[in-house]
Amino acid sequence: MPRPTEQLIATERAVRAAEEHDPESHPKAALHLKLAREQLEKARRFMDVDDNDRATWYLRRAESDAEVARVMAKTKFLREEAARALKEVERLKASFQ
Repeated sequence: MPRPTEQLIATERAVRAAEEHDPESHPKAALHLKLAREQLEKARRFMDVDDNDRATWYLRRAESDAEVARVMAKTKFLREEAARALKEVERLKASFQ
């Protein structure tokens, strides 16, 4: 199997995207990001010894965990934003009564 360079790039991109959404503020998102980073490192080690099958497997798994972390963190952020907006609507409604 050829070196999974494209998968490595996609996985690194997914990890960076997850990091942009503050996953540390969501315990499960932080765990998935941690797993993604660990799997990415394992994949790099497998690539170093030309075990590209295992490297590809770990890269795909890492990309999936990074995506889960990103979605969880972003969902938490969006829920918080919605709650703030709803609170502001209630405040404005009360000021007009």
